[in-house]
Amino acid sequence: MNFRKFVSIAQNGVDKSRFSMKLYRFISKYISYVFVHLRITPNQVTVAHSILEFFGLLILSTGNYDRYYIAFILLVLGGILDNVDGEIARYTKNFSIPGYYLDFIFHRIIHPFFFLLLSIGIYKNTSSLLIIYLGMISGVAYTISEISTNVYKHLLFDKGIKIDEKNNDNKKSIINWWNYTFFCFDHMKIGLLVFTFIGQLEYLIYLYTPLLFLRAVFSVIINYNRLKNIV
Repeated sequence: MNFRKFVSIAQNGVDKSRFSMKLYRFISKYISYVFVHLRITPNQVTVAHSILEFFGLLILSTGNYDRYYIAFILLVLGGILDNVDGEIARYTKNFSIPGYYLDFIFHRIIHPFFFLLLSIGIYKNTSSLLIIYLGMISGVAYTISEISTNVYKHLLFDKGIKIDEKNNDNKKSIINWWNYTFFCFDHMKIGLLVFTFIGQLEYLIYLYTPLLFLRAVFSVIINYNRLKNIV
């Protein structure tokens, strides 16, 4: 199997708009190439990356800041493998609805739980109930934003309206710049690393709680107005 041909198929049309995605894709193509030879399936990779990220979140809940670097590594490895399952599926044409479902569900669980379990870990060091409340608000706000976007896409699908993710004009809007800048999970991982290094993790929660709350409000309002214009 020619490696260049493999990459051209496995990474055809993938998102490389962010530096983190370019870095992930640079690494993931080699892992995908090996996994295809080992006959590892996309669903197996999906489960593997979800387990890695789940253990990373569990470490965050311990409150042992020295181990947060391990959590960061596990979350980054999970992010890389999150690209691998899709690359294997594209190359082998082994797409499955159950696999997509698993990937979708794991993302919707892991991302909001990042804030909740991180706030529990911080609470164990600060005894501040405010951190717990802010972590819960962040998790709920993140979930509301995701629900709003997914319901919007589902309703468009029901009407037979296809969204071109590659050439979507909405990507150029302020709300999407806001999403890609602050709410990309990879950027949250970097925030975790930085605030762990400086020893002020509570400020990561202080930063993201109002941002996530505003994101939830704007997502609901903007998606509602988009649907009104369509109807």
